[in-house]
Amino acid sequence: LFKMKNVTLDINLPLTPAPVVADRDRLMQVMLNLLSNSIKFCDAGLGQVKVTVSQRDETVQVDVRDNGIGIADQFVDKVFVIFQRLHGRDAYAGTGIGLALVKKIAEYHGGTIWIDTDYSCGTRFRFTLPVAVAHAPEALLEGTAP
Repeated sequence: LFKMKNVTLDINLPLTPAPVVADRDRLMQVMLNLLSNSIKFCDAGLGQVKVTVSQRDETVQVDVRDNGIGIADQFVDKVFVIFQRLHGRDAYAGTGIGLALVKKIAEYHGGTIWIDTDYSCGTRFRFTLPVAVAHAPEALLEGTAP
């Protein structure tokens, strides 16, 4: 898809990302959906998509931003409602299911997703997932064997 529309992709990951407890296939679905939306709404040959992963306290934050047509402030909640579309089918393909599903998956994993309305050069989706908590080994009573 990136090659077909000649859109550039830049990925910025930390050297040692914090672990999260999540279903890998569902997270892949989230990323594919956000990336395909970014590509869809970028101009062919001029599109730029950037993915950044960072840790914020007890969460991992993923940003997917593009330089596409953007989403007006009054529609930032509407795009997460199932079957809600901002454009007619003749302008852009899609079912209106993708972002609603992305929101459900993020919330199912204990995270959140939103559109950063301060970003004005396209659209920036942000979602968080809780950092996995390492469980301390059970304490052994004195005189007992492991």
